[in-house]
Order: sequence, then C-alpha cells, then structure tokens
Amino acid sequence: MALWDYPTAGPNADIATFYPTEGQPAGRSILIGWNPTIPLNAQTAPFVWSGIVAMQIDEPYSTRYTTVDNVIRNADGTPACHPAGLNAAMANMDAMLAQRAAELKAVAPRARFWVNLTYGEALWIQACGSPQTFNRTYIDVISFDWYSNNSGFQSFDATIKPVLTTLLSSAPKPDQQLALIPGVFSAPANQLPYLADYFDYANSMNQSCNLPFGSRGVTGIYDGCTIWAVLGFLAGNTREGSTQYLGMLDPNSVAIATAWQNERELPMGPGLVRQRTRALQPALQLLVK
Repeated sequence: MALWDYPTAGPNADIATFYPTEGQPAGRSILIGWNPTIPLNAQTAPFVWSGIVAMQIDEPYSTRYTTVDNVIRNADGTPACHPAGLNAAMANMDAMLAQRAAELKAVAPRARFWVNLTYGEALWIQACGSPQTFNRTYIDVISFDWYSNNSGFQSFDATIKPVLTTLLSSAPKPDQQLALIPGVFSAPANQLPYLADYFDYANSMNQSCNLPFGSRGVTGIYDGCTIWAVLGFLAGNTREGSTQYLGMLDPNSVAIATAWQNERELPMGPGLVRQRTRALQPALQLLVK
C-alpha cells in the first residue's frame, strides 16, 4: 500500500513514492509521474536506480501529451469505438512509452514499468472491446484513474471491476500485474463509501500469487500477485484547475485515514507472505544443494 506523492515508507504507506523533481527517498520507492516525452538519460538529478522498484507514467494519452482522449470520444462524450485517426494519434506516444520501458530495463532490470490510463480510456476499453489498443507488452503494471467525481461512477463493482476483468482476460503477457488507485480524498467527493471495495478486490485476487516472474526475474516484491499495489490518491491536498482535493492526511479526511490504516494493520495472507520471501529462495536452494 502506498500514497501518491508520499516520500516516506510508514506510518501511512508500505513504500515511498516521489516525483522526479523531488529528492529520492532512502530505501525502496516508486518513481511517479515521469514525463513520457523525456528520456531517462535526460534527468536533471541522478537516481539510485537500484532503490526504484517501479516507474509510473501518468495518463500518457491524455490531452497533456496527445489528442487521443479527444479522438476516442463522440461529441456526446460516449466512447467512439472506431475513431478515425486513433492509430496515428497513438503512434508517437506508443513509441515513446516503449522506449522509456527499454531505458528503464537498461538501468533497473528488476523495476516495473507502470502505465496509468485515464477513466475515459478505461470506458473506451470496456465499450469497444479492444484492450490491447492501449495495453502493450512493454507494460509491467497497468492501472487507471476513475473517481466518484467523474461522470458515470456508481460503484467499484459496477464500473471499475468489469474493466479490470477485461484487462486480465486479454493481458498482453502472462506476468502483467494490476495496480488499484482508489481515491483517498474527502473533497470534492468523499471516497470513503468506495474504499472497502478496492481492498476487498485486492484481497480476493491475491489469495494465491502464481503469475510467472517475467523478464524481471525474482524481485521479492509480490512477483506473482495479480494486484501489485494499492496506491491511494492522494496523501496531501492539491488543486487541479478549479478543483480542490482534500487528501487522506487532511483533518477532514480522518475517516478515510482510519479505514486505510485498519487495512494496513491486517495480517498478510499466506499468498502475500510468500511473495515477500521469494527473493531469498534462489540462495536457499543453492545452500540446500
């Protein structure tokens, strides 16, 4: 469990997260919000790549970088399942993402390349039945943003779960994992009523963790688990345009923080415990031999 832009491991998160423009935390961490148009060797500050367990690219096909979000919607906002120019609109970003993934493997071969899609892209995947349009073999972990302040959000089971099922049934490689990004903010729309469903889904899907390791090999960080991480958005407060978010650590979000901490304090199931120790197994096997 981690929180968006929370550069410490504990007391509210199992692993730290940080932006490229922030100082890298000590120990293991997730690098969030990398600009996909920037090569890794163009960074302004050096990273200790051995400490970075994943690099997350946030909404690469959004209007910040491409025209794809506009292309996949009809005038009324519904998904446009056969939009003219979609492949052309995606081509440059797809190539850049593949290159960033290759660069990450070169400097941190055990790190996961994580892509977070928009809820508009999730709607398109579900409505149009073509998940691999956005879900590529270079993606190790995939997720998307979809909160109750977005149009059409009713409940996790009614909205997000069906898209996750579609992603799982058509994963481009057998070791690909999912991440969940629940809202942990109390405003503009209180996310507390939805939070338990994320936890229930993660616990259900990770009863057994038997996915293959893939090219990363054994990392010792939940290698075989379908749900690799639950990343709460967000720790502190932020304003996006005219929207003010009150994050989990705001006094107004204390009920959300309590629910989050209650989940963190639950004992790990046997499937998860095994994933914490797999990194030791090759060495133990050598000792036995």
